[in-house]
Amino acid sequence: MKTKQILKISLGVALLLWMGMSSVAVAENSEGVEKSETTVSGWVNTRIPYDISTKEIAERYYNDANDYMIIVNGNQDLVKRGLIYKKGSDYIVKKNTEIKVPITEKFQDQPEILGWN
Repeated sequence: MKTKQILKISLGVALLLWMGMSSVAVAENSEGVEKSETTVSGWVNTRIPYDISTKEIAERYYNDANDYMIIVNGNQDLVKRGLIYKKGSDYIVKKNTEIKVPITEKFQDQPEILGWN
């Protein structure tokens, strides 16, 4: 892994821990940090307090509802288990489901707005 990537991940984790986040993990594959259309440097685990659309989550965390597939792709295990299901052109996350919100360049922590504890 390149030094710049390690530094970026370390700073992100340190910031999240400083902000009081309790569950942070690094998303890696065999070549280093996971890459797709959007670079993901890690994720925050959070429990959903009520049924909510992934577009609403993306709007809150990324300030762009069109980034909802970042959340869906990061939680394929939950899609397979039916805890995230397709409804129309969106996906719905069931109440009391713990999801991973990938940390991207646009990521903004929003737990108070969504009512997380």
